[in-house]
Amino acid sequence: MTADFRQNSKTVSGRSTGGPQFLREGELAARWRVNVKTLQRWRYLSKGPDYAKFCGRVVYPIEVIEAFEAQHLMQMGGCFDEG
Repeated sequence: MTADFRQNSKTVSGRSTGGPQFLREGELAARWRVNVKTLQRWRYLSKGPDYAKFCGRVVYPIEVIEAFEAQHLMQMGGCFDEG
C-alpha cells in the first residue's frame, strides 16, 4: 500500500480526516458482527482486508475497510417476475 499510515496524524493520503484512521481487531469484529477469531483465521488464510501491525497490534486502515466493504456489496435486482 502506498498510503501514509501515521496514526497520530490528521491526514490519510493527504486528506483530512475527522475520525480514527484505524480500527483495532475488536472494533472491526464488532462493526461486522463477527468473532475476533474469524478475523484471525482470515489473516492466517490470507483472506479478508489488508492489515498492518504496529507494536505487535493488528490494525485495519479505515480506507482499506471501506474499500473492502464496497467491493463486497451484493447487488439486488433483476430477479423478480414483472408479470
